[in-house]
Amino acid sequence: MTRSCPALAADDVDDCHLTPKQRMARKLRTKRGRETYSKRKWMVEPVFGQIKACRGFRQFLLRGLQQMQGEWSLLCLTNNLLKLFRAQPA
Repeated sequence: MTRSCPALAADDVDDCHLTPKQRMARKLRTKRGRETYSKRKWMVEPVFGQIKACRGFRQFLLRGLQQMQGEWSLLCLTNNLLKLFRAQPA
């Protein structure tokens, strides 16, 4: 089965023949790619670190995609509620 390549913009180079690792390396060689990727440090990854380290969440307790999604939603909800609660002035 062959993978179809998405439509390319005028300034994009056809990189459909590259592996995901090679595409990421190419992206990180550009200034825009490095800037975009560096945003993960302060946008996404701290949340996962807090959930794993502070809340002790290492694995899902329920089986099945729908139940796992419900468990993750509950975990994210409580994480956000804790942030709101801690942000209130004393």
